[in-house]
Amino acid sequence: MQRYFFALWPDKKLQQQYAKFAHQHLDNLAGRFIPTQNIHITLSFLGELNDKQLEMVRHIAGSIKTDCFTLTLDRLGFWKKPQVVWIAPNIVPKSLIELEATLQKKLQEKEFEIDQRSYIPHMTLMRKSRSKPRCIQFKPVDWQVKHFVLVRSTLDTKGAIYDVIEQWPLL
Repeated sequence: MQRYFFALWPDKKLQQQYAKFAHQHLDNLAGRFIPTQNIHITLSFLGELNDKQLEMVRHIAGSIKTDCFTLTLDRLGFWKKPQVVWIAPNIVPKSLIELEATLQKKLQEKEFEIDQRSYIPHMTLMRKSRSKPRCIQFKPVDWQVKHFVLVRSTLDTKGAIYDVIEQWPLL
């Protein structure tokens, strides 16, 4: 089964920095670290798409005109029910809010099912954690976000395999 989503996708060096951070600061927790190559921030989950829908989401993405922005992930958190440890920005850049809102609006106009929950940008670092991380101090990394991507997720016996299949620049 293949599913799709829009995301902010850090380059390999930044993915490695966040993976290193996770292993240094969360190693005392029981849980499953997100594979380095899968580290990202989801913008909008699309689910399974047929060829026509895939072409439509590509067209929607190409019509987005939002400024580049700096994203500072400086807040570590935990959601008990999905057992997820994440890192997120204390202050969400206006351009990120605009990007996500524009994507959602355009997808909804084309009758795609979208998540009705409020958008909370976050980067999942660990799944299946039964406890939250200790309150730790850390030096955040600034991420210069210059594009967003369309990702294909293929479920495998070992988990999800993510492939970035297209990217669009921000202004």
